[in-house]
Amino acid sequence: MKKKNYSYIPIIILLVSDAFYHTADIFWISGLGTSAIVSIGYIANFLYIIDKIGDGIGRLLMF
Repeated sequence: MKKKNYSYIPIIILLVSDAFYHTADIFWISGLGTSAIVSIGYIANFLYIIDKIGDGIGRLLMF
């Protein structure tokens, strides 16, 4: 009998917790005004790009 692979469970937990965090963050920042919400949108995209560049460099250095 083949053993089941549950390696995707931590990723699901991470994505759900990340979604809850960003939802709570937007609700809290919405009290500061619309420009604060827009700035969070820009910063989040910038951090995503930086993260993916770091992932790419890390994958290049692994080989």
